[in-house]
Amino acid sequence: MTPRLLALAAAGLLTASALAGCSPSGPATHPAGTGGSDKPSTAASASPSGESVDTGDDADSGTYVIPPTFPKDVPVIEGDVVYSADLGTGWLLWLAHDDFNAGYEDAIAKLKDAGFEGDTVAQADQGSVGQFKNDKYTIIVTSGDDATYGKAVSYTVTLN
Repeated sequence: MTPRLLALAAAGLLTASALAGCSPSGPATHPAGTGGSDKPSTAASASPSGESVDTGDDADSGTYVIPPTFPKDVPVIEGDVVYSADLGTGWLLWLAHDDFNAGYEDAIAKLKDAGFEGDTVAQADQGSVGQFKNDKYTIIVTSGDDATYGKAVSYTVTLN
């Protein structure tokens, strides 16, 4: 692994972790929204233009959904959404997965099958990180056992 790739991996993990606790252009997306899945939607978050809209927040349930603005052409693994946000310039998505290393492998297989190019930057028993791109998006996928979200696979998706 080159120093540049290692720095990219560290930056991706720090960015995803730092942004997971905040959403500068709007709040996180809570129940009942859609995005990469075809579940019904009544919730929304900040639009890609940064305009804030109603989140349909259900503070009592504490569950999240894929933001309705999440790109439908970015495939994601199955799993309960433990955190999500539309940041106006990209999206964060954390999906619970008891075997986060298997979830990571599934995530990168889905991205590659959809035409994304890239590779794993770092991989260990404690988790993995990789960067994948196509002409529209850059995606950093991480996996691990997070203190806040538990065993999960995360996606940080930005527009190119």
